[in-house]
Amino acid sequence: MSTTNNIFDNGAARRAFIRHSSTLRRLAFLDTFIGSKDLLAILELCGSLEMLIQTGRVGIPHITLADAISVPWACKKIRRLEITIGLTK
Repeated sequence: MSTTNNIFDNGAARRAFIRHSSTLRRLAFLDTFIGSKDLLAILELCGSLEMLIQTGRVGIPHITLADAISVPWACKKIRRLEITIGLTK
């Protein structure tokens, strides 16, 4: 797996995301790797989110279980969630 930078490490990208996070309803990252911390930020901040799809290489976890349960999710209206969760042994 290649290393990636977290999207929200960029200050301008983080500010833009936070500005729009309360109104985002659908996000799809197709054939794109989004890191665990970035997915957690989406789940934690997007209260109106109804759909989150993240596809990429099969078997490559996109969020760790530890990150996924580390904070309450703001997106209580989620109806479609397609992400790969990494389970530790």
